[in-house]
Amino acid sequence: MQAADFKPTNISLAGLTDHGAKVHVEGDFTMDASRVKKQSVRNLGRFGTWIAREVESGPMDVDVYLPEYGNVLIGTAQVPGVKLNIRNGHTTHVALIATLLPGSPDGIRNVANDFIDGRLGQIRVKAKAAVPLKSGLINIGKQIVEQSMVFQGGDVPSLPRYNITKLNLREGRNGHHGLGADASIVVTNDFPVQITLPPVAVDVLIDGCSPSDKHLMIGTAETGPLEVKPESDIKVDVTGHVEKLADPVVEVCPNSAKSPLDTFVGDYMKGEDATVYINCCKFPDPATPAWARDLLKDITVPVPVAGKAMGNLIKNFSLADMHFSLPDPFAEPGTPEAAPKISGIVKIDIGMPSEMNFPLDVNQVKADADIYYHKKKLGRMNMDKWQKANSSRIEVHGKEGPSLLVQTVIEKAPIEILDDDLFTEVVQALLFGGKPVVMDMQAVVAVGVDTPMGKLAIRGIPAKGSVPVKR
Repeated sequence: MQAADFKPTNISLAGLTDHGAKVHVEGDFTMDASRVKKQSVRNLGRFGTWIAREVESGPMDVDVYLPEYGNVLIGTAQVPGVKLNIRNGHTTHVALIATLLPGSPDGIRNVANDFIDGRLGQIRVKAKAAVPLKSGLINIGKQIVEQSMVFQGGDVPSLPRYNITKLNLREGRNGHHGLGADASIVVTNDFPVQITLPPVAVDVLIDGCSPSDKHLMIGTAETGPLEVKPESDIKVDVTGHVEKLADPVVEVCPNSAKSPLDTFVGDYMKGEDATVYINCCKFPDPATPAWARDLLKDITVPVPVAGKAMGNLIKNFSLADMHFSLPDPFAEPGTPEAAPKISGIVKIDIGMPSEMNFPLDVNQVKADADIYYHKKKLGRMNMDKWQKANSSRIEVHGKEGPSLLVQTVIEKAPIEILDDDLFTEVVQALLFGGKPVVMDMQAVVAVGVDTPMGKLAIRGIPAKGSVPVKR
């Protein structure tokens, strides 16, 4: 047992059956006496295996259990007979086709969920088989063989690395309404495994309002058949659909100004990882066996989507024909009448990501803006109610994507003055200066959008710009 060493060189799926899968296994078996710790056993083993030369096993069933999970049976391997050279230093190349029968789907899902959640620092498996053995003409009979193995640290595989190489968002087609997405993903495969996976469909979800809420579905995605080759990167072409976003996805959360969609989009636009959840699995091909459907249903995998910093999503935020209305000198302090007002045409130039190739119409805008004069904060404009807006798409040739020019008219929006002395300087410059006064604005913008998925509100978009105020 100590001297035996088997290194698999290839594992490939030979085909699916109604109850399991046929797997082609190749590897090299070597007896290495130096692995035996006790010298007397090592010497006796060398002598005995030199005389016996070969050992042959008959067909057997190997049951595999997980002791830490209530000794649940996770599968049975039906293995054909194998003949091996057992002399020290000799290597036998083994090639066989085993039939794998899955065990308890619930037990396998428990392990899968612990693995996905990062709770699987190590795992112990126990295999047990009644092995018919003979050496030459000597029939040794059935021997009960048990073997336990512990996988830990680097031996426990991690979720594979991946890279999204293409993403295109478009209108739905082929009978689908709403938004469609085409993506290409390259997945790193470090294992000597070859397998053809059937077409698969999944639900795509995001976080709800709080961590305890269930995930909210935003769409579906599916792939075609997938060829996995040993130790080779896998290119996965994915097609996604978002028919219509459910109300809980776009409704503002309690004690918050954001919806779950706002939070997801906001994290993405800040350049932070935004997590989507892939709920597995549906199989469009009716030939996919029932055991595969039972095994993979209701497994949810979190997938971090690398954010794309979009601080420059709004290229410019400006006010045209802007003018002040001074406050009523007889108004009660702290009332809206006691605040100066600002009027003008708000112009927002939104740079569209090149991946977005679907019609978009911004019809509402609201914003909170800090106003600066000579780099000092003058005050704050609260445009907290939705203002009607119109938008027009401007195609830009070259590397940049198109722009969306949004305009809305504001009339007498109140300004909270934070520095009275600075405001006095502005008034004096307007009344007695010979040039327009230039102020800077830093805003957080929300837009109401008509999309193929329906009406959306996207909040928390940063914007900045300079505003000239005429005398």
